[in-house]
Amino acid sequence: MIESVIQLSILYGSETGTARDAAYRLAVNLKSVNVQIEHFCDMNSFPPDQLRAKQIVLFICSTAGDGECPSNMAQFWQILRQRSLPSDLLSQLQFSIFGLGDSSFDKFNATARRLQVRLRQLGAVEMEGVESGFGDDQGEFGYVGEFERWKDEIMKKLMNSSSSDQISYSSSSSDQISYSPHLGHYSVQFREKVGGNGVKERENTISESPPSSLLSSPLILSSNLFQLTTSKLLTAQDWIIQQVSHLEFSLLNNPTPNSQLEGGDEKGNEDEMMKEEEEEEEDGSILSYLPGDVAILFPQNRQKDVQLIKQLLVDEPNISTTINSRDDVYQNTYIDIQVDEEYCSSVSWPFLPFEGFNPPFSCSLDDLFLKYLDLGGIPHLSFFLTLSELAEDEEEGEKLREIGSKDGVDLYFDYCVREKRGYAEVLSEFISIPISIPLLIHLIPPIQPRQFSIASCPYSHPGFD
Repeated sequence: MIESVIQLSILYGSETGTARDAAYRLAVNLKSVNVQIEHFCDMNSFPPDQLRAKQIVLFICSTAGDGECPSNMAQFWQILRQRSLPSDLLSQLQFSIFGLGDSSFDKFNATARRLQVRLRQLGAVEMEGVESGFGDDQGEFGYVGEFERWKDEIMKKLMNSSSSDQISYSSSSSDQISYSPHLGHYSVQFREKVGGNGVKERENTISESPPSSLLSSPLILSSNLFQLTTSKLLTAQDWIIQQVSHLEFSLLNNPTPNSQLEGGDEKGNEDEMMKEEEEEEEDGSILSYLPGDVAILFPQNRQKDVQLIKQLLVDEPNISTTINSRDDVYQNTYIDIQVDEEYCSSVSWPFLPFEGFNPPFSCSLDDLFLKYLDLGGIPHLSFFLTLSELAEDEEEGEKLREIGSKDGVDLYFDYCVREKRGYAEVLSEFISIPISIPLLIHLIPPIQPRQFSIASCPYSHPGFD
């Protein structure tokens, strides 16, 4: 092992997981040449007052909504922008920034650019020889090309600054880096559902939809339950950039904050429900909202994706064999998930939980596949590189590595992005990968709620019927 001579931190702000995945791939590349990563986390998890003691920090962040910063960066940014901070606060800090944005919006990469300006105002200097990057979703291959340019400049700069002549890096060698997964971060226990005086379920179960952990957020004043009644696709069927649909919802009677939602896919093949932020008025109206409130949609997986995963798990040894019906197996087999603190403290790679995943909790396997794991989501590049390490067939492993490599970006877009091929479908096509429920929990992120601005006037739509 080469003695580490370079230390740095990587901080990210990510709303949908793309910036998080880019940060992860950068970290893997840096660790492959033995760069010591002191901190690797979202910005909210990093104490801002520690910035003054750091020498090198790399920031990766996306721009959400109308030029807003991601939610897991908001607290960090609020502290950093305080006017009382001295102009030489970060005079010891070198930094570089990569932003993920979409040039079709007026405030293209606004979050990364504001962060860049603010760090300069506080005395920090950008790394010499490294031009901060601003990825564009409108590019032929999205943000990836610009990210690879920025990453290569970072790597070469750090290697040139190293006092060790044993550390070397070339852009072509990055595709040979191992993405071998660590699958012990989460402890997963299986059991049958017990009623009566048996095991009592934990309160924050994901069998509730939406999860009670989200409903407890101080940002949600109260909520109502809606059912999707109309779904009409407005864009062409073959439009690959961003589909637009017209949706209509009906307000259900007697809504309660923690009612179970029944849901389905975004195309309207199944029922789908929506929770909406509200504030109860004195006149007792059943629904009201204020300027700035948003509607939050809680999607569920399509049944075809759920069935794909169930077919892949036909030989899963952890599923109870005492239950006769296969459907009953998924309804009555429960899992208890928690962070394995002992394992996390024993590995050198930093623990990287998915946003929105807050163990400990319990749920049935049916709920895990229908309401929690994002089976229909588009996998990120690192997912393919990780699968390549797990594939038992050599040809499949090579194919997966090619899709995940920087030279295979066009293949990734053709195979995955343009075809909207999700996690479940990808796993079903690479059959040499040994699938298990713990593996799925470690590799597939949770479904994220979608937020939408409210444009209608509450006085024009009383009761929202």
